[in-house]
Amino acid sequence: MYLKSLILLTITIFISCILSFSSCINYIIQDNSHISENPSFETKFEDTRSQSFDLYAKLEKSPVEKLLFVFKYNETDDMWIEFKKCGINSIMSISAIYLAPNMKTGVDPDFSRKTVTFMKAYTDFIGPYIVSAKNNGDSGSPSFTGGWHGSNGNETGNPTARTISVKVKTDSSYQAVEGVIPCYTAEIHVTNLIQGYNTKQQHREILLENVYYGINNGRIDVRVETEALEDVSIQKYYGLQIQNNPWNQNISFRIEKTKTTSENMLLTKIEHANRYYPTAEKLIINATYGKHRLEVWIDPTYGMGKMKYISGDKPYAFSFKPTKGSGKSYFNLINGLEFSLPKDCKMYWHGGYVFSYK
Repeated sequence: MYLKSLILLTITIFISCILSFSSCINYIIQDNSHISENPSFETKFEDTRSQSFDLYAKLEKSPVEKLLFVFKYNETDDMWIEFKKCGINSIMSISAIYLAPNMKTGVDPDFSRKTVTFMKAYTDFIGPYIVSAKNNGDSGSPSFTGGWHGSNGNETGNPTARTISVKVKTDSSYQAVEGVIPCYTAEIHVTNLIQGYNTKQQHREILLENVYYGINNGRIDVRVETEALEDVSIQKYYGLQIQNNPWNQNISFRIEKTKTTSENMLLTKIEHANRYYPTAEKLIINATYGKHRLEVWIDPTYGMGKMKYISGDKPYAFSFKPTKGSGKSYFNLINGLEFSLPKDCKMYWHGGYVFSYK
């Protein structure tokens, strides 16, 4: 009798595992636009190893974990990009950008120089989620979690996410010690855990988010892989975004497929671009002063960048300028259509930033 029960239990567990695996496989077969067979991050940059080093990385662990990357920006300045833990959730992300004087032709590795603050982050650059658990949720109403968003839906309340791992590579070698490292390229791998709006009262984390930054001179490639830790429903997700300050004079929207670009327009008149360039894959924002320029782009051929989960009344990209402040610019990856992600399945996207001086 005991043997018979044990056999029945084994068969039951086996069938349950098969059904769970089948659910994810069927999901991939039905719509694999967001799935990559090889999601591992690999930065592909032009080989410049016959020249001097293009980039210097500085790793600091005390008193605050911080990463600095410096490259030659224009004839008179280097640009420093700083990563550290930000916001109520202490998520590792871009925290500031500085300009350091340098009249040389190449990048200067001197991190003791005086700098001018070009940008201080006041918001998240990798978007939060409006996401819920499909089972055993609480009474929470739809609101953003993750990024810089706390339990109140804004930047207040209790944390709704946390960074559990930060890894740094320079020229494909992992770095574990503090100091200044000359390199050609650098990569940062940040792993975050994120709660749902109907699990934050329980502090239950339902998403595992891996963010990969590839840094080369004035270019930052971003790849994000999000895995469901249980069956979830995502109602809204912007993915890649940027604060408009200090590039807050005008903006243009670019559609790569048709090679068309909207005219430059003041950010106070962005409704025009949102309406007539609804399928834009690139945002080009120019600074109020000088010739600073930022391109923010999404790969329309990869994963969620195919924009299959946006309702017809929503633009692919948009910018928002409130009455006070300089506002933000966003992409729309999920908006208006519900996106179900079964346990152990993943979604992906690829985009990035290009900093230049014209």
